[in-house]
Amino acid sequence: MRDCILVSLVAFLLSFALGVSYAEEFTLYTNPFASGEHIAAAPDGHVWFKSGGFLAAFDSLTEELQIFRLPSAYPGNQVAVDTSGAVWVHCNTVICRVVDGQLGTFFFPDASWSPGVIAAAPDGSVWATLTTKTASDGMSFGIVRFDGTTWSDIDSPVPSSCPSAICFSPDGTGWFAWTGPGEGSFQNEHQLARYRDGEWQTFDELAYGDRTPKAIAATDAGDVWLATDDRVYHIRNGQDVAEYSYQQGDLAGWHPADVAIDSLGRVWVPDNLSGVSMFDGENWTTFNTLNSGLPSDNVNGVAAAPDDRVWFTTGAGLASYHNGLWSTYTGGESTVVNNDVWSVAVDGLGRTFYGTYFGQVGYFDGSHWKALHDPGTAYVDKVYDIAFGPDGTVWLACDQFLRAWKGMIVNYSKTPDGMPLSRSTNLCLDQESSLWVCAARGLAKYDGSSWKSFQASVGSPPMAVTPEGIACDLGGRIWVGTQIGLAAIKDDQLDRFLPQYKYVHTIACDRDGMLWLGFGVSERGVLVFECEQNEEIAWYTTDDGLPSNRINSIACDDANNVWVGTNDGLAYFDGSQWKMWDIDSGVPVNEIRDIAIAPNGDVWFATPAGLLCHESGVKPPAPSITIKTDKPVYHAGETMTVTIGYENPGPDIDIDIQIACMLPDGSLYYYPGGDVPVPFSSGMLPSGTKVPMVIVLSYEFPEGFPTGDYTWLAVICEQGTFNFLSDISSASFTFE
Repeated sequence: MRDCILVSLVAFLLSFALGVSYAEEFTLYTNPFASGEHIAAAPDGHVWFKSGGFLAAFDSLTEELQIFRLPSAYPGNQVAVDTSGAVWVHCNTVICRVVDGQLGTFFFPDASWSPGVIAAAPDGSVWATLTTKTASDGMSFGIVRFDGTTWSDIDSPVPSSCPSAICFSPDGTGWFAWTGPGEGSFQNEHQLARYRDGEWQTFDELAYGDRTPKAIAATDAGDVWLATDDRVYHIRNGQDVAEYSYQQGDLAGWHPADVAIDSLGRVWVPDNLSGVSMFDGENWTTFNTLNSGLPSDNVNGVAAAPDDRVWFTTGAGLASYHNGLWSTYTGGESTVVNNDVWSVAVDGLGRTFYGTYFGQVGYFDGSHWKALHDPGTAYVDKVYDIAFGPDGTVWLACDQFLRAWKGMIVNYSKTPDGMPLSRSTNLCLDQESSLWVCAARGLAKYDGSSWKSFQASVGSPPMAVTPEGIACDLGGRIWVGTQIGLAAIKDDQLDRFLPQYKYVHTIACDRDGMLWLGFGVSERGVLVFECEQNEEIAWYTTDDGLPSNRINSIACDDANNVWVGTNDGLAYFDGSQWKMWDIDSGVPVNEIRDIAIAPNGDVWFATPAGLLCHESGVKPPAPSITIKTDKPVYHAGETMTVTIGYENPGPDIDIDIQIACMLPDGSLYYYPGGDVPVPFSSGMLPSGTKVPMVIVLSYEFPEGFPTGDYTWLAVICEQGTFNFLSDISSASFTFE
């Protein structure tokens, strides 16, 4: 204990935080409890769930979490636990298995991309769907079975498509659901099939029609519960029994995501947007963030555990229900709120703000992750873009509203002249700090006191369709990309319109004043454009090194390097050549949705697997502290005065100031705690704080005070830890 002020002990481990390093200087910041998708409960008390590019194992007894990185971050992968305790997950062209804590893979060389479903049977076998390329008809679909040693093909009653939901009842009966009958390739196909004793039985005339099965659960008695894209069906022995929906007042919402039957026979249906529904045999009950312990109304998966607990994956954490009590595991303030990140922006203080698919907004201040507001007040409203007003307002472009935050959330549904601000997708500040908003039906400008709108149906510029990309050039023009062309606005009037540049999805202006235009169609890529003379400088496509010609985002850093995000990877241009990263070259996810450049050169990327950072190696300025005594030598009867001063040139941080004195025998006296380290001061240290030298204590030396050399020590630590944020300052003195 006495030595802890001298050396940094093991860094304080926030068990719910996850910062994983990848290729070169890339780090993924994620919350392993958030954005959970499919989930399975094992007999040994572990709950397995997939979150982005990870498979997580949560021990419900010890509350320990183990993370396995998967070869794909595709969100449609499902999880199953077989009778031996092995855990299976379908990852596009690879099926992964965890046995005794080790992740292994089964590769299918001829397999193409497929959402895939996987299920474990009571006899120990594992079943999965597989989509395979063939030379003759291009694609074939099938079902495969693993018997513990080898994989084998199973003749399917619907050879022209894969089932979208599979389950096995406790007696070993398999139930398989296809979309159908529908039109085209699905016409007259079987909707539901039962596999028992090696024989198929199909059921053609069921009520769910061409709805897509999301999940299926079954009992030994032949009761099948089928969750589709907007309702739930109860089927008994292949016959319709009942149909349940939100419209009828049964389900929590319009978007059922999964279904499970617990040990008491209750049916649980999570909803992607609206919580959880539970059917007790007679009535439906809805659970959400208002009446339960669910951390989010975005509930993606459900699993009934052998110990009677029911587990749920949500957009903000893991939750369980047992005997009327809820438990939640969310990662708290130590991580991002949700991993499904759509937007990222960095403010003037270097704080990295992010917005998620389900409306949560948070920021990283350089040392802590914080929520901008209570996620419950955000509603379910995807955050597409973020901008910062000169008065400190944080603007959020969202699906339902344009939102503003300055201590509280304010919603803007339309401009004063009636133009809707719904489906706000992109934001831009001009040289006068006015806010420009791309909305579904036009463009809006807010100068801090009044609004001006450029609606699709009136006036100029010609906003006949939703504006998308937007940027301000060095001359003060606002450039707007649409599906019908590229427009430039100057002094609130249309300066020019270039119909040859259709589908400009994203725009960035570099330090030389060149516009970088990213197109949202697959054949175009990136155009470098000189905007004064309307001159094309260069076109870049996959032939030049881009991972895709369909561009999501572009950003230019202070060194005039250009970063480009696509659904197939990340690209970087240094002025002469392109470099590309994807999951095969070490980054955790291919889909790069948004890009932001921090003042220290860090580059942040919004992805469906969390926030990814390309670290510049330039750290934010660290706080500093100085401790002094008024002279170097003291005698009995004299008074020693100890002073400290400190400052914080970096972002806001929560700190402890620890002070100690090393005695001549090498032991430590902690001030003011004695033998126990107690912070001299604790709290938030705002950016820009500068405290001059202030007196800590005055001490009059008595007769008989031990002679020898003493050293005062002071350090700034991360609050609640002994992680040093500053260097140790020291002041030596001698008592004679």
